[in-house]
Amino acid sequence: MQPRMLGANQRFLALKFLPVINLFLCALMLFALPPSLFAQPAKAPQNAITKTIMSDERFLYEPQFTSKEIQTFLNQHPGVLKHYETNLGDLVLPAAQIIDSAAFGMTFNNNPKIILTLLEMRYHLISDAQINSDLVYHPLGLDISGIEGFQKEIIWMAAVMRSAYSSYGDSQTKKLKIGNANQFYDAVGSPNAGTFAIQTALGRMAYSPDEFLNFIGEGEASFVATYQRLFDDPRAPHPQPLSILVKPFLAKPFAGAYRVSSFFDHDSRSGYMRRFDGATRFSYEDHRSIDFSMPSGTPILAAATGKIRINYLKYTEGNPAWCWNMGISYSPVIAIGLQHVIEGVEFQTYYWHLSQIAKNPRTGKDFAIGDQISQGETLGYAGNTGCSTGPHLHFSVSRQGFAVDPFGWCGPGNDPWSAKSQVLWAQEINPSPCPSIATDVWVETPKDSEIIYGKVKIQGWSIDPKAKEGTGITKIFLSLDGPPGQGGKWIGEAHYGLERPDVVSTFKVADRFRNSGYEFEWDTTSFEPGEYTLYVTAYGEKSGWSPPTTRKIIIQRQAPMEIHLDNPQPGAVISGLTKLQGWAADLAASKGTGINSVHFYLDGPAGEGQLIGKARYGLERPDLAEFFKDNEHLRYAGYTFDWDTSKVAPGQHKLYVYVQSVSAGWVKAEPIVINIEHP
Repeated sequence: MQPRMLGANQRFLALKFLPVINLFLCALMLFALPPSLFAQPAKAPQNAITKTIMSDERFLYEPQFTSKEIQTFLNQHPGVLKHYETNLGDLVLPAAQIIDSAAFGMTFNNNPKIILTLLEMRYHLISDAQINSDLVYHPLGLDISGIEGFQKEIIWMAAVMRSAYSSYGDSQTKKLKIGNANQFYDAVGSPNAGTFAIQTALGRMAYSPDEFLNFIGEGEASFVATYQRLFDDPRAPHPQPLSILVKPFLAKPFAGAYRVSSFFDHDSRSGYMRRFDGATRFSYEDHRSIDFSMPSGTPILAAATGKIRINYLKYTEGNPAWCWNMGISYSPVIAIGLQHVIEGVEFQTYYWHLSQIAKNPRTGKDFAIGDQISQGETLGYAGNTGCSTGPHLHFSVSRQGFAVDPFGWCGPGNDPWSAKSQVLWAQEINPSPCPSIATDVWVETPKDSEIIYGKVKIQGWSIDPKAKEGTGITKIFLSLDGPPGQGGKWIGEAHYGLERPDVVSTFKVADRFRNSGYEFEWDTTSFEPGEYTLYVTAYGEKSGWSPPTTRKIIIQRQAPMEIHLDNPQPGAVISGLTKLQGWAADLAASKGTGINSVHFYLDGPAGEGQLIGKARYGLERPDLAEFFKDNEHLRYAGYTFDWDTSKVAPGQHKLYVYVQSVSAGWVKAEPIVINIEHP
């Protein structure tokens, strides 16, 4: 096929419909798995099967690597895929979109880099510009009836890997089929779910047992070596592990109270649903979301601040024929999904079966991919669209591409679900979340990657839930670049026992945990300027030492930047023509204020929010000259901007101030919340 450019409308339709079309194809193509998959396997060399190929976190998640980044990657290599396109109905889609869409899954994702690695392993589609088009049509070399064509092979393989990953805990399914022949290997010794999923894919690609062993080995033709040539080490721990905990941040996606009609199933292998407290037999099996029964038309609210991830308007969800055969009325589904970054961790929330999607209050137009959303904003209205038995909200949460239960886990034993569960609800919801907080230490200040100078306060809280009385915590130790006694540079012991009523209310824990706060005042001038990792570790009288909580910090000798917004104040109600006034200075500048420009953004940082305008900078501020007596040049650090708020939708908004420094480039201040009213 000759390279063609996609039109704007075609690209929009591709992004809008392709993920659900692929999900439907996945469901159909999984039926192509033959019964012989469960034949008696032969034993593979255990030293080969037990070697780790990929970490679980890297299998599931790769930050900021969607179709745009995939296309950029392909453009940087000589292979044919940079120009390859294929037909899907009336759409003409580039390879990057096919790969990205195949990696997307409703329960959990595949890292798209896995698919790219497999494409390179079989026919060198990334590195060879002279590949025959017939080979591109069969990119993984599969020989399976009904699974033919570039898109079908990739989608089918992604579905096979997801199925293998989710079945890892069941030893009965750990059989690796080699190619399309009736040859199997026993993979009971496979070390982790991500490795087992890759082994399953490589088994289906291999033409012989010998080639399979080469694929899972360490030679030039192996998966590990190929992945390393293209990217990095697939076995290395992910910089954002699935086990990381964040402070609960979700608000109810509706006002009032509505009954949970179906819970998140923590154990798909049990034959029945197991909810967050270990109880069973609640609605249907293998449900990776929470259903709230509510009347059609109920406003559905954003559970957290973020941006639009998906925006589905009336498309085919699953198999309509299946719904009709079950006696369920069917209509094309309406849904919306958001992306959130919480303490550096990426989450997604999805809202399904809507009757309609709301308009963007800032533009008055339909929501678009990438639009900024504030917590509590109306996204749409509950309905009964798709394969639904009645009006309800199907609400799901993913962490780094893996479905998680926002109710956490407080049943007996370990959580049967692969991802580490924690309570994500930041407000009361019926039934109440589990008080399932492990012994941990929470660091609230400084923030990750924060620039600090002079005397700073390290603050947070910690509890030992196994303690019989009180908080159970006796020590909070602080160090740099390693834990105390393990190479870390000692900072000190924090003062513990400060009152924290918010911990009791937010995390729904007993009142005996009220005095769980800690604080430490640290004089950073005794350390050389530079980048460090702060380690904070708590000791529980029953649980012992907690895993350390870390924060990247940058120590400087003096305040690098002062950015102040004097008007409006946080929480202010403004209308009409409003003056944005304040001052900004780079205190490290050798002369002048060190500031070149001041910009304002609404409802998102630069590149995401709306640019309001550029301030007039250099206004005289005699009060600053008086305050900074040794820095007379700061007298002219004031700025002002006249903002016509009548063109902005009324309601709550976030205002961002950016300054451009001679020494540090663009720097932003913490955003403030304002309320706009129209006279």
